[in-house]
Amino acid sequence: MKKITLFIVIAMSLILPSFAGDQNNKRITLSGIFKDHAVLQRDCPVPIWGTAFPGQQVSVDFAGQKKTTKADKNGMWLLTLDPLESSAEGRTLLASNTEGDSIALKDILVGDVWLCAGQSNMRMSLRACLKSKPVADAHKKAGNNLLRLCTIPKSVSDELQTDVDCNWAVATKKSSLPFSAIGYLFGQSIQEELAVPIGIINGSWGGTFIEQWMQSDVVKKRADCKAFIKKVDERRKKDPNFSGPGGHFNGMIGPIMPYGLKGVLWYQGEGNVWEFSTYKHKISTMIADWRRLFKSPKLPFIMTSLAPFGARKDKPIDSHSSRFAEGLAEVEQSIENAWLITIPDGGMQKDIHPPFKEIPAQRFSAMALAKVYKKAGVYRGPVFKSWEVLGNKALVKFDFVGTGLTSKTLNLDGHEVPKETLLGFEIVDEGGVFYPANALIEGNDSVVLSHPSVKKPIAVRYAWAPFPLCNLYNKENFAAYPFRTDRWRWRTPKEISLR
Repeated sequence: MKKITLFIVIAMSLILPSFAGDQNNKRITLSGIFKDHAVLQRDCPVPIWGTAFPGQQVSVDFAGQKKTTKADKNGMWLLTLDPLESSAEGRTLLASNTEGDSIALKDILVGDVWLCAGQSNMRMSLRACLKSKPVADAHKKAGNNLLRLCTIPKSVSDELQTDVDCNWAVATKKSSLPFSAIGYLFGQSIQEELAVPIGIINGSWGGTFIEQWMQSDVVKKRADCKAFIKKVDERRKKDPNFSGPGGHFNGMIGPIMPYGLKGVLWYQGEGNVWEFSTYKHKISTMIADWRRLFKSPKLPFIMTSLAPFGARKDKPIDSHSSRFAEGLAEVEQSIENAWLITIPDGGMQKDIHPPFKEIPAQRFSAMALAKVYKKAGVYRGPVFKSWEVLGNKALVKFDFVGTGLTSKTLNLDGHEVPKETLLGFEIVDEGGVFYPANALIEGNDSVVLSHPSVKKPIAVRYAWAPFPLCNLYNKENFAAYPFRTDRWRWRTPKEISLR
């Protein structure tokens, strides 16, 4: 708690001198994340904080608890409620001081709170995705008093800000339209499954880089962030409002810490995709820092690979987005309570913002229900397990096959892949040449690959392209994850230099 308090004290000292100088000020405030209709996190200590006149005694009353503290010399106060049980009853939270000033928040629920963070595909609104029929159908059914939505306003700063001005809203047909499509669909899904109040906080911004969501002092010290800092210096010559290291963290995420959370959904990377070799290190650092500052050492963190984007190529090529996803898979393997979903069936060739947000939302919710809530059932698609050479063929085995592997009819941005044809695999001959593989499912968990020109396979790949056509699933309708068995470094199309 001392670390959390110090973090907030330092932040608030940036704006509090004028407040502290008003000797007649009796006003008490709550941080802007605490508003009517909010959801507080169940089953863990609940930090509540705000400002008051230095030295004032402050109390918070909620759910039969009354906690008291004093504002420090900077006018900052923070107290912690004991763990609360889930409650769908809208109750009043009262914050007051000894001078008679008070704030009453109405219709406060207790349940699970998820933070949706990242860039434009996370920010993309439900309204913008209504051209996808499953999204439109979900909107028609909108209206859930136990689902609450909160969007953090866009804010950027070179210095850590102490507050945000956001509001909570009950999920209705109207309030859901401007909200994150992924956030809304995810929240609706897990609320129906769990039957407890769910709060979704949207803290995302399009066109951003991961360095802007990390702490600025951390970014400035990292060798793998030098390219970003150089980019900032160049951009600011033309656009002095361009966000530098930590800019969005300072304006949007830091100010809501340490609000109680159940977990984080992360969809970001279009801005960093060409840095696939270093991104895994940056996001690992960011996860550790966010967990520390949210005072939740094992805070669940669910990531997604990027949606397919770019012109469809008939010949096998290397893929920066596939290598990016490969790095995220390594993060999943190395960090506790961090998981990866994949969406190779949810993109468009010429639009980096596909409307099919029901796909990542469904896979986020399946992963959360299985890994965070320990619900039984299949929660992810087939994952590469092993492979072996059988003469001129390759036998590939998979984990997470559910009740068995299958191929399915796939319609993706004008391209149709019939169920009878299993596409997406490539096989490599001894000369290092890639060929589209003939693929057949064998048994429940294996695929046999071959090509007339390949006498002895030395490597195989799957869904390895910016816009792959691939249709391997398990029978529970989860798409297989991209993979490669080689470990060759990136080569330019002319194979002149390595990246």
